[in-house]
Amino acid sequence: MRLIIISLFLLLFLSACASTGPAPSNRTAPPVLTEVETEVRQPASEESAGIQVQPLQNPAVRQLLASASASESAGQLEQAAQMLERGLRIEPRDPELLQRMAEIRLQQEAWQQAISFATRSFDMGAQTGELCARNWRTMALANEYLKDPQAAAAARTHIDDCMRQRPKKY
Repeated sequence: MRLIIISLFLLLFLSACASTGPAPSNRTAPPVLTEVETEVRQPASEESAGIQVQPLQNPAVRQLLASASASESAGQLEQAAQMLERGLRIEPRDPELLQRMAEIRLQQEAWQQAISFATRSFDMGAQTGELCARNWRTMALANEYLKDPQAAAAARTHIDDCMRQRPKKY
């Protein structure tokens, strides 16, 4: 399980290294996988030194999530969304599935759906750690595309709250 997750993050990290960088803040072009990777997933992963809380996941859901990742990497966003929808029928409150669906909807230019899924993921999740940061980054990016800079800025203010560090010894 951990090997699969590590492999996926490594694959995503390597694909991000080949990107041309984030788009300017006046968003007009649709986000592609590299933008979601560079502006949502990679920064959250790099900042993830804080507390991480991840619930146990149904093996069928893990497999569907892996299939969705492969489809997304191949540019088959609709197929990835179908896999995630199947996973959500099994585990409708799984915060990772909800966030991955938000990221797919972001790439499909379904800005309001991206915000809705990211919000649901935040509400169902631990509200700390990498997933929390991905939630808020997705909401910020979608609001930028919706030309709502105040909502985007408000979402970005919550990102630092996600990275709670363990207390130092006395």
